[in-house]
Amino acid sequence: MKSVVFFLIGLFFIQFSCDVTDSEEEDVGTLITSRINTNWLNLIWSKAGDELIVGGEEGIKVIEINTSEIRTLQDSCTFAMVLSSDGNTIFYLEGPGLQGDIEPLYRISLNGGDKELLSDDVYVDCFYVCPQNLHVAYKRGSIVEEDSVYILNIETKAKKFLCQGIPRAFSPDGQKLICATFMGVNPEYFIVDIENGNITPLYLESLGIDENYHSFIVTFKWLDDGIYILYSLGEPEVFYVHNYTVNRCVYCWEIPPFGTMHFCWSDDAEKVAYWRWDGTYNKLFVASSGGLKKVIVTKTYFIGNIAISADNKKIVYVIGSSIYMKDI
Repeated sequence: MKSVVFFLIGLFFIQFSCDVTDSEEEDVGTLITSRINTNWLNLIWSKAGDELIVGGEEGIKVIEINTSEIRTLQDSCTFAMVLSSDGNTIFYLEGPGLQGDIEPLYRISLNGGDKELLSDDVYVDCFYVCPQNLHVAYKRGSIVEEDSVYILNIETKAKKFLCQGIPRAFSPDGQKLICATFMGVNPEYFIVDIENGNITPLYLESLGIDENYHSFIVTFKWLDDGIYILYSLGEPEVFYVHNYTVNRCVYCWEIPPFGTMHFCWSDDAEKVAYWRWDGTYNKLFVASSGGLKKVIVTKTYFIGNIAISADNKKIVYVIGSSIYMKDI
């Protein structure tokens, strides 16, 4: 019996070593660091593109891209980070990743300094910061409570109820907010004015988005030239980037079966990066306007989050316990 067990264990290690060797034969990119715990790790490029901000079980750290030097901003468990539009401040939730219904929301300067508590009633990762850094929109309460969107004044800490639903994206002027609600049969999307609460429906039925597609598959990015929507439909799955304001499909691409994970959308909505499992390996792709699709990594197993630089020229990603970078 023991010999059979040891034989099976031996087969496992032979297969595992072969798998690792296969992955290592590929150029997976430039190694940024292997000195950070990559569990639940969030990645954000600095606006200048010379630093990578990471947040996870070991807190928030900043990696200098060219030298791989690491400095620590704070050492408490961190997830759901957002970088302010001016690139100077990080907003984040603190606590064991997704272990509780509500988490405290903090902000901290990218240059260091004391962290500041903004609110203690934010539901997991449902918060958005307006471009002017004046307000935070967030879902208040726990998963068992009714969805409620609140607006937080960052400087005064004053809070006010805005509407029922879940926040999704601020307008460029910070005066309006896209929200989603699931109170009916179909998910409903709408724009709400944060000052007077006036609501304008977003009609997405013409795109084929209905009750079969959960709101978290539908992602919004509100830019100066319109409201962009990233969504998927059909089998095989086809992903679309659509400008709702002018009713135009900007680009789309088809994804074969087995699904996708760890989406990342560039700041200008021109590129979308994602991992896709092909039944044997995870592969990293970047799709862009014009329907072009580029393969970044073709053969690996243990993957994590992705981030595209502000100039759309580089991408960083987690593989196993390491962070890598490539040109796109």
